[in-house]
Amino acid sequence: MSYHSWQNGLDEYDIIRVINFVRAEVKAGRDPRDTLAASSSGGARPWADDAYLRPVLEDDALLCYDFEEVAAAAAAHAAAAGGSEAGPSSAGAPSG
Repeated sequence: MSYHSWQNGLDEYDIIRVINFVRAEVKAGRDPRDTLAASSSGGARPWADDAYLRPVLEDDALLCYDFEEVAAAAAAHAAAAGGSEAGPSSAGAPSG
């Protein structure tokens, strides 16, 4: 599952909730990947609870990351390269 495949439709608060949901699941010893995959295909969003707006990790740098800026840069890179779509994971990737 790529970032781009499920990030559409998430606002800034949803992204914060997802990060904290994943952190909480891992901290509890559970693997969140199946839950995330199920939610990407229209399933319930278990991170919808506002409790996930509270950081799981103190000073979590990922919560300060500007995902929209990275997505915009990836889209600009794809447009310049003649591609039709790119996710943040492809930004800066070798084109060879």
